[in-house]
This record gives sequence, C-alpha cells and structure tokens, in this order.
Amino acid sequence: MEARTSFSHYEILAAIGKGGMGEVWKARDTNLFREVAIKTLPPEFARNPEHLSRFRREARAASALNHPNICIVYDLGEHEGQPFIVMELLQGETLRERLERGPLPLDEALDLSMQLADGLDAAHSAGILHRDIKPANIFITDRGAAKLLDFGLARDQAAASEAAPTVDVTAVGTVMGTISYMSPEQARGEKLDARSDLFSLGVVFYEMLTGRPAFAGNTSAIIFEQVFNKVVDSPARLNPRIPKELDRVVYELLEKSRDLRPSSARDLKISISRIRRDSEARLAARSDSQEKSIVVLPFENLSPDPDNEYFSDGLTDEIITDLSQIASLRVISRSSSMQLKGSSQDLKTVAAQLNVRYVLEGSVRKAGNAVRVTAQLVDPESNRPLWAEKYSGKLEDIFEIQEQISRKIVDALKMRLSPEEDRKLAARPIDNIEAFECYQRARYEIYKFTEEGLDKARELIETAIALVGDNELLYASLGTLYWQYVNAAVKADDGYVKRAEELAQKVFSLNPDSGPGHALMGMVRQNQGQPQEAVRSFKRALEIDPNNVYALGEIARVYMCVGVEQARKAYADCVKADPLQLIVHVGAYAVELWFGNNNFVQGEGLRFLRAVPEFPMMRWPVAMSFINDRRPHDAIQVLRPLSEKSPTVAGRACRFLRLALEGQLEDAKSCFDLDLLSRAQNVEFWSFWVSECYAFTGETDLAIDWLETAFRKGFWHYPYVSKHSTAFRKLDGRPRFEDVLARIKTAWEQFEP
Repeated sequence: MEARTSFSHYEILAAIGKGGMGEVWKARDTNLFREVAIKTLPPEFARNPEHLSRFRREARAASALNHPNICIVYDLGEHEGQPFIVMELLQGETLRERLERGPLPLDEALDLSMQLADGLDAAHSAGILHRDIKPANIFITDRGAAKLLDFGLARDQAAASEAAPTVDVTAVGTVMGTISYMSPEQARGEKLDARSDLFSLGVVFYEMLTGRPAFAGNTSAIIFEQVFNKVVDSPARLNPRIPKELDRVVYELLEKSRDLRPSSARDLKISISRIRRDSEARLAARSDSQEKSIVVLPFENLSPDPDNEYFSDGLTDEIITDLSQIASLRVISRSSSMQLKGSSQDLKTVAAQLNVRYVLEGSVRKAGNAVRVTAQLVDPESNRPLWAEKYSGKLEDIFEIQEQISRKIVDALKMRLSPEEDRKLAARPIDNIEAFECYQRARYEIYKFTEEGLDKARELIETAIALVGDNELLYASLGTLYWQYVNAAVKADDGYVKRAEELAQKVFSLNPDSGPGHALMGMVRQNQGQPQEAVRSFKRALEIDPNNVYALGEIARVYMCVGVEQARKAYADCVKADPLQLIVHVGAYAVELWFGNNNFVQGEGLRFLRAVPEFPMMRWPVAMSFINDRRPHDAIQVLRPLSEKSPTVAGRACRFLRLALEGQLEDAKSCFDLDLLSRAQNVEFWSFWVSECYAFTGETDLAIDWLETAFRKGFWHYPYVSKHSTAFRKLDGRPRFEDVLARIKTAWEQFEP
C-alpha cells in the first residue's frame, strides 16, 4: 500500500506509523467524506493463521464496543490479499510518548484514569478482556480524551476463563514493554478475568503518577520475577502530591492476588471519582485561602555601567529577604530566582515551573548617585499586572525604595502583617549606604563559589565591618563565608571553621537568639562532626525564620548523611523553596541512593542529566546506583561524558570511578592527589566518596581510613554502608571495617532527628 493510491472507497493519503504487527495509514473515506486511519497486516503476517486471527479479533472486539474512550472501528476488509481495519483517525499522542516528558500532573492523571476505567468497564460489561493494556495502547487526543487501542489480544471472558493464553516472550510482535504490564496470573498462563486488566491498568497508573515503570529490567526473567514478587515503592513517596487515597487504590490494583484487587472497573471508576471530587474540593478550598507564593525575578540592570550588575542583583536579594520574613507568603529562594536571569520564558511557564501564584519583575538604573527602579507584580495566569510603580531617588534612598516595594506587594496580595513582621520590614540591618554596597558586592562574589570570589567577598565584608563596627548580619555573613571555604573544598585549613565559630559567638553577643547566628553555628557543628548539635541549631534557626534556605538545606544534608527517614521530607521542603537549585536535587537523589532505591535514582536521575549534562555531582549517585545493581557498563556510560580535567572533588571522584570500571586502576588512583585529599577530608560526604572509591578498587586500608574520617565528620549512614553499597561488601568480615561499622551503627541508632 502506498500514498495516493485508492481501493474500494478509500484514498490513501500518507503513512502514520509502522509497528511489529502492521502499518497505519491516514486515508479518506470518499463515501462519507471523512478522514480515517487504516491499519494493514503485512503479507508475511497475513499468511500466519495466528496473526491473522489476532488481527480480525482486534477489529471485531473493538467494533462491538461503542464508547468515547475506545477507538472506534468502522470496517474490516481485505485488498489484494492484505487484510485491513478502518478506524477513527485520532490527533494527539500515545501515553507512552507523553510519559517520555515525565509524570503527569495529578489533575491530568486523575482525569485520564477516570476515562480509562470507564472505557475498560464498557469492554468488560460487553464480556471482552483487553489483555494488553500498556501506555503504547492508550492514545491521548489533542482534546484530552483517552482512547484504548489495539484489542488484538482481546478475548471474551468466557473463553479467557476456559483456556489460559500462552505467553511467548520471543514471538514477533511481543515486546518487553508488554511483559512489564502483565498481571501475575497472565504471566503464569492461568485463567483470566477482568481483574487481570485491572492489574495492568494499575501498572499504567503507577507510571502516570510517578514517571517510572513499576517493573523494569534488562531481561524478561528479571521482569517476571518482579511481577511475581516485587512490592513496588509507594507512589506517594515518589510523588508527595499524590493523595493517600489514590496511593491506596494503586496499591490495591497491584496486589499479586487478584482476590485483593478491586472487583471491577466500575468499582475502580467510583473510587477514582471520589478521589477526584475530594481533590477538586481541596483545590477549591486552597484557592479560597490559597497559599500566597511568589518569585522575585532578577531585576534587569539598565545602568550605563555593566559593573552595576551587583546592585540590581542586590536589590533582588533584599526584596526576597524582606518578603521571606512574612510567614504566610512562600517565597522562592535567591538561588532559584537567579537561575532565571536573562530567561526568555513567559511568566506563565515560569510560575508553573516554580509552582508559584505571583511574579515580581523589574529593572534598576544606577548612574552615579542617582537610582531609578521600576517594579510590577503580575498574575501570570491572566498576564495581568496587579500593581506597578516607578521610583526615583538617590543612592541613600534605596532602603526606603526597597521597603516600599515590599509593602506594596503585601497590600496588593491583601495580606496582614503581624507586629513582628512589620518591624522586620522596617528594619535596616545595615544602615550605612557605603557598607551596604560592600555587602551587596560581597554577596555577588560569594555566589561564584570560587576561591577568588570568596577572597573578594571577605575583603568587602571586612571593609563594611570597618565602616559600621559590630553588626549581626555582617558577622554572620563573614562566618558563613569562612565555612564555605572548607565546605566547597576550596581550602583545607581547619582554622577557617574555627574562625566561623568565633564569628557565630560574636553574632550571639549582639543578639542571643539570632536566626543567622543559629544557622551559622549549625554549619560549624556539622563540619566538626556533631550532627546532633547541628540539628538543634538548624531547628532553632528555622523556628525564627522558616525561609532560611541555608538552615533548610543543611539540616536536610545532616539527615541525609546520618541516614534517617526525615531526609526525604527535608529535601522535599528544599525543592519547594529552591526548585531550580541543582545541589538540592542532588541531595534528594543521594537520599534515595543511600536508602537503596536504585530504580528511582536511575529513572529520575537520567532524566535530570539530560537537562544538565555537565554536572558531576549528579552523575555520581546515578552511576553508583548502577554499580550497586551490578550494571557496570551502564555506570560507565553515565560517567563518560564528563570532562577529563574537572578540578572539583566531585569531578575527580567520577573520573576515578570510570577509570576503575574500565580496568585502568593506576590511572584511577592518580585522580586523587594530596591537595584534593587534604580538602576532601574536611567534609563528611567528600570523605565518604573517597572511601567508597577505594573500597570499590580493593584498597582496603585506604577505604577504612577514609570511612573513619567520614564517620568522625558525621557520616553515620549505617543502612547504606552495611547493606546497600556493593563496594563495602568487599570489606565485610575484616576486623577494622567491622569496628568502624559498629561505631557507625551506634551513632546512627542514638541520633535523635
């Protein structure tokens, strides 16, 4: 069959697609003047009685059903010995194609689930089992309608219950994806009923909600073993937005025993309908008293001097800081906001990406001592400005301008400030304009995370302190800067952490309950290998300021390295506050790696790496997940794209691992020179990475030495070291390793999150 040919009353227009069991063509029905799809069976299959029977069965089963969620079959015929089916022409994509972009939003997933359950109910009510439900056999039209396709394996329920179908995993037309969606009883070749289709639908729902398959593997044997025995991870744990009721329904659909599943597609439809109703009610209630949320986009620098970029960034920072003081307003953090500098995305896309309700944008022009600021608050859904204003003044007026903008936002969003929040908005942490400029320039340099940038920032903050004397914010900023030298593995000197501790004490001498002071002390205690004390400090910092992103991120890191369940919730909070910050996502994936959730890390991590390929800190957990699954070739493929000359600890550790996997052990060892090791030993997770590298290559004494270092610095993740890491299994039974492991276990058990 070719385009621009005709037969009967059909004119072939163009090819649509080709699969293992046939070709699909776009055609015109010249009798009814409508476009249709024609599916043909290739001659080699038409000669096979089994394939021909399946083809005809598909047409007859679907044509017996008239339902909006089942693809309509109009005709069945034969042309020059080639069988064909005429179906409705659908515009859109398959669910498989849609899932390539990630999990579906909850409202879309519930809508499609309702439609699919309804379509399946119609088929079952007509006595037809589908038996091949999978994303490739589900079509989503441009209008959002779900359509069940390909009834080629369908059987009437009486026939299916009398004779069990055989499953030939090597047959033409049977693909691995099909096996992944089979019920246990179908995979065993047992008698089937409607509940087998419900299991397959549950596997589809699971993937729609989480973005990852419920059962996956490289061979049919691995997949069958999972279908028979694996208890899947909770969808709600992988996607916290999933309601508990929906989580329970998916679990029931995936029960290994059909007696524990919903009894019918109709019952399933009723359950989903209730969940959808409750979800919509919650959304409606939330919109009435909707969480106010905002992102402050980087103010555009319109100054004649491009070096004034620090000033526009500084104003953005200060407005974010001001708004973060308001408990009822969720504010996206500075690091995620700055990721959008120069972005051409429309505001609606930005808001959806960050899950916020409002967007503030503006510009700054600074020329000499004159300043002009424009700002507007926008509702991105309607693209309507809620408030807009221009401010002109002198440099020393910037404090007043900043406060006015923040208060105008509060008014526009109809929010009420508590007396304490009002006081914080009016506060001037640095009331000297020259010192304030130094502070702004310093923050600009700090966020470069380079030794040169940190050095410049230190000079600027010390200059600011010389101008104003004792200052809580400046001391806390300088202390955080000293801690960052060590944390970012820029310096190897413990003296930097001691200096940070001295500055924390100076902060407390000015304000005994300083939020920035508690956050700084938490960082100090964390680096000193005192996780319990660090958590106490971070908790107090967050009680004072729930939007303190340093405290939020570092308490999550402590929980991650100690190995407690609270790490998951802490990183979910971090992602909510700082959704574009790469290091936050690394932490979330490391949590899953260290809890042994390798499938999640591989599925989500690989998708993440496609967006940010040059990021070694993400490649490490993904590669380790493959190593722990004993798939070294896949780990090599993950590590190979990285630059050979990466100077960072993460980059060098990844190169070490790749070379070791390729059998180049001496080259691998050369990746860790004395300078790098001296910097890595001051940070708990860098020390642990080095230890795991040495364990992997069989350097037993070095591996245990570095594990001891990691333990002293606060790495107490007993579940990973004792169970999930394959590298450390090479050390099992060795007295020194067992001694360190016992001390890790004791610390892990005694830790109080």
